[in-house]
Amino acid sequence: MLLYHLNQAAASAAEKNQAKSTPLMSTEELDFILQELDEESRRTDIPQEPEKA
Repeated sequence: MLLYHLNQAAASAAEKNQAKSTPLMSTEELDFILQELDEESRRTDIPQEPEKA
């Protein structure tokens, strides 16, 4: 799911960049991706083993 959103954002950015010279991604697109990554990492976090002293 996350990769789908990243691919969609990249495709959208590529289309926009071909049309005119603009930043590859808007702030909104980047915020959305970061939010998705954050949520994905929370769902997939594996508890770390305590460090051995």
